[in-house]
Formats: sequence, structure tokens, C-alpha cells
Amino acid sequence: MRKKKSPESAHIIRRLAQFYMRYPLVILAVAFALAFLSYTRVTSLSINTNIQALMPENVSSIENLENVLEKTGSFSSAMVVISSPDPDAAIRFAEAMRRKVLREMDWVASADYAEDFSLFEEHKLLYLEREDLLTLKDWAEEQVAQKRDEILEELTGLPVNIKLRTQPGPKLLTDEQIDDIRNRIEDPDSPVLSRGSQRVFQSDDEEITLLVVWPKNSAMSLNFSAKVIAELELAAQELNPAAFHPDMQVEVGGRIYNKVVQFDAVINDVQSSGLISLSLIILLLTVYFRSLRSIIFLVVPLATGIMWTLGLTQLIIGGLNLITIFLILILFGLGIDFGIHSLSRYREARLEGKGVEDALFIILRRTGAASLMAGLTTAIAFFALLITDFRAFYEFGFIAGTGIVLTFISTYTMLPALLALFEKFGFYSTGRVFKNPFKKFGNKFPYPNATLGGMAVLLLIAGFFTLNVQFENDFG
Repeated sequence: MRKKKSPESAHIIRRLAQFYMRYPLVILAVAFALAFLSYTRVTSLSINTNIQALMPENVSSIENLENVLEKTGSFSSAMVVISSPDPDAAIRFAEAMRRKVLREMDWVASADYAEDFSLFEEHKLLYLEREDLLTLKDWAEEQVAQKRDEILEELTGLPVNIKLRTQPGPKLLTDEQIDDIRNRIEDPDSPVLSRGSQRVFQSDDEEITLLVVWPKNSAMSLNFSAKVIAELELAAQELNPAAFHPDMQVEVGGRIYNKVVQFDAVINDVQSSGLISLSLIILLLTVYFRSLRSIIFLVVPLATGIMWTLGLTQLIIGGLNLITIFLILILFGLGIDFGIHSLSRYREARLEGKGVEDALFIILRRTGAASLMAGLTTAIAFFALLITDFRAFYEFGFIAGTGIVLTFISTYTMLPALLALFEKFGFYSTGRVFKNPFKKFGNKFPYPNATLGGMAVLLLIAGFFTLNVQFENDFG
């Protein structure tokens, strides 16, 4: 037997519908004020693209990594790429650029266009293998013996060949053995270097020269990374590369530059995907409701709820990461269901001849109750991720669950207020009724056996391919 709702709850919902009719502007003003406050937070919302932002907190390995970064500085650098047919002009520009960034940019830890190998040059024999050292020892003994014999022969005038019976003679070495060791010492790719005390960061054809700039900060935000790139580009322009060589070209690259470019690519993907999905959803809603006013009723509350969510995210978490940045699109798709069901039910009630108050009462008591249960189950599923240690899942669950709750609240506060306001000024229109293609089947589901059979086949196919699903653990 169906349980009737208590008169107290019906009375409260009736009073709520009357409140919406009397004070729609007040409700909308409060909602927009909260949205504006959220917007002030959203403007300072950071987006962290570091992999560390996805990792669990209070884990020894992550803490050790952060401690290393604090002591050693950044692992990311910016490169000033100098392209010039004159290598000497490129080196002069690199030296001028180096002095400029060290003098004018307080975020620079170091800037170099060459590596100083003087220390390695002085101690290069320490980097030889043990066998090579023993070979050189034998060679040195051989050279000493030869020199000794030459001195004795010069003093006595007689050929001398001294050899102690208890001491074996030095091992004779071939010129090929000595040349092999010498070649390995002078090999530019070997850790044992002998070609000068510096190696300039140049390509093999010497047409590309690099100035590597290392920042002091180990965990750089995107805003700071963009600042680094902008200041380096400006400094290069101020030095006027053409003054060093007419054909010289200077660009900025490196990991920091790639980080900014990759973030811009992600933002462009989000914007393009959001624009396409929003356009398709608006088109679909316009075709279904046959009224452009319906877009206002649906999009305004949803956008407000998402703005509340992002503002609360900035206040509690501080920013987004590579995973949660896509939640805006997800919340748009999940949150719009509340508005679609409520607006459809309100239009049906108005077409049936019910007044504004009765129609608002219906969507609040019936559609709203069903949407509340659907929203709570979805939000609880997301909130279940809060118990995980993985920070990416934790933040995803918090933002998604909170977003569902806030979009439900925004929909069932702003949508009734908008409907009451439009009705009050005579702007509401139900639009033409969308013809239901399944109406001819009545209350009977069309082709139930065929539908169940097709779903069973698809389930078997999906289950077969599910066996081959593997976890991708490569962050690249």
C-alpha cells in the first residue's frame, strides 16, 4: 500500500512555493551574490600540473621528494635557444643574456651556456678504469727504466742495461695500448675529458646555442612559469639579436616552456570540448522544449551551481589538478538533469491547466524529491572517494560530490524563482509540445523481448573485451 506523505511536509512545501512566488528577485539576488563571491575566489583558482599533486599526502617517498626539491631547487629549466650562422656571435649573445637575467631577474638561481669541466680536467685520471690505471703504471715504469738507462749511458759512455734478479723487468707496452687509453681520455662523450675546461651548449653544426636558466623555486605554479617565459622573451627582445648578427633568431624553450604550452593545450581542449558539448546540449534542449526561454531556466541555475562549486574548491582545496580540471564538463552533464526533469514537469502541469503555485508545488514535492534521492546517491558515490589516500581521487570525490549537491540546491532555488518571475511579467511560454514518437505504444514498453535480447548480446560482448582491460601505469 502506498504511503501518503505527511500533511506537515506538504504544508511546508506549499509555503515554500508561495515564498518563491512572492520574493523571486530576493532569491535570485542572493544566488547571484553568492556566485559573485565565488567568482572572486575562482579568479585565484590555481591549476597544478605537477604529478606530485596527484600523489598521496604524508607518504615518506613523496615527503622525501619534496625535501630534495627544496634543497636542490627545480628540476625544470628554461632554455634560450639561439640560432645563428655565426657561433661566436651566438656565444656573445648568450653571455649578454646571461648577465642580464642574473642581474635583473630575482627568481634565477643560475644561468649557463657552457659547462665548466676544469675540476674534471684536473682530476681526469680518477675516472679511469682500474685496468687502465694499471696499464699506465706499467707504462710509467717502462718510461722510467728507459730514462734511467739513457742517463747512465750518457754518464759512462757505455750501453747499460741494469736488471735485478729479484725484480722482473717492466712490462713492454705497445703504442696501440697507449693510444687506446689516450683516445678514451680525449673522447668528448667520455666522463674523462681533456678538450679544454669548458663545453659550450651547441649543436654539432654549431648553429644552435643554448642558454639554460634554472629558477630558484622547486614547485612552480603555472602563473609563475608563464611569468618566466614572458620575462625571458622580453629580455631577448631588449638585447636585439640582430645587433649581434643579422640572421640571428632567439626563442624560449625547455621544460618550463613545455609545461606552459601543454597547459594551454589542456585548457584549449577543455574549452573546445565544453563549447561543443554546451552547443549540442543547448541545441537538443531547444529542439525538445521548442523555446529559447528554456535555456535560461536550465543554464543559469546550473552555471551558478558550478560557480559555487569552484569557489568552494578554491577555499578548501586551493586549486585543481590534471584530473579535476575536467570536472566542469562532468558537472555540466550531471547537474543539468535536475533542471530538465523539473522544467518538463512544470510545463506539463501548466499545460494541464494548473496555476503557477500548484505547478511549483508539484516540481518541489514530487520531482524535487525524486531528484534529491538521485542527487544524494550520486553525491555519496563520489564522496566515497574521500576515504582514499590518493590525492587525485580524494579531490575528485570532494569536488564532484559537492558539485552535485550545490547544483541541486541552485536548481531548486533559482529555477522556481525564475519561473515565478517570468510568469509574473508574462514572459513564460510552454512552447510547442514535443511530439513523443513512443506515444503510440501507450504505457507499454516497445519491443521488450527484442530489447532485452539485444542488451544481453551487448553484455556478453562487453564482458569478453573486459577480460583484456589492463591498468596503464605510465604517467606519460
